[in-house]
Amino acid sequence: MGNDNLAKYWCNMANRQRYKLPLLEKLMLDHLNAYYFKPPNEEIKYLKQILEIDELNSTYWFMLGSAYFEQLQYRDAAISWEKALDIHKKWGTSYRNPWIYYFMGDAYHKVNDHKREKEVYELGLSVFPDHQWIIQNQATCALSQGDTAEANDLLTKYKSIRKNKSQWPESRILSSVGYIYTGANLFDEAEIYCRQALKLDPRNPEIMNDLAWFLIDNDIEINEGVDLIEKALELKPDVWHYLDTKGWGLYKQGRYDEALKVLKDAWDLRPYYDLEGYQHIQEVEKALASQNNN
Repeated sequence: MGNDNLAKYWCNMANRQRYKLPLLEKLMLDHLNAYYFKPPNEEIKYLKQILEIDELNSTYWFMLGSAYFEQLQYRDAAISWEKALDIHKKWGTSYRNPWIYYFMGDAYHKVNDHKREKEVYELGLSVFPDHQWIIQNQATCALSQGDTAEANDLLTKYKSIRKNKSQWPESRILSSVGYIYTGANLFDEAEIYCRQALKLDPRNPEIMNDLAWFLIDNDIEINEGVDLIEKALELKPDVWHYLDTKGWGLYKQGRYDEALKVLKDAWDLRPYYDLEGYQHIQEVEKALASQNNN
């Protein structure tokens, strides 16, 4: 349901009576605790123990793949997800969670196995026809491979689904198309779409953040990005990923002390462990240490 604060509360409540649980349920609780409060390598440790006991539990194979993906271990993530799909194939069923196809395809994309990537998306669409997130990744794949005709067809389909099925406004659709182009490293096109989105909805903090992050993370217009995310934070001051965007921008401006404070504020607000946020803090601390040693 996305209610992470309540989930953390009940996780802590359950931990108080952990001693009453049998082994498998203890490990499941330990995994949940690791998901919310510890880095993914701790998650992986408990997930592997769970799967040693319950090796046909496709849900936990999915979660193991997700934990590896968070650690940027894309090959291991794909192997875990393949196991989940294999279990269902042997049962004559399909894995009924669209995210496995979305993230698994993305993992194969990141290791340049585009043949398997395309197969995974097709498999996902056979289970979830016209699923917008899967089609989004298909479009990124086609663009990255230079298949403009297929990419245009997919983008047309994607925009239609977002408009008619998801009921997204045009500004949000344009911003998401910018994300698709960013994933294919087509930054000029991505910037056009992100700017068009903001022009249509100039007071939308999420669209401000989308453009700010794009400008900052890709070293395109860092100062403009920082100005933009500050405006977004005036509207919504306690959104953790907005703060992370600002902190990353301040770091790239060389304002390390300010950056560290903002990034740590973002970290305290995060609903779960976030590798990218953790890496941002590490980068700033490294820069500060280097500065102090000179």
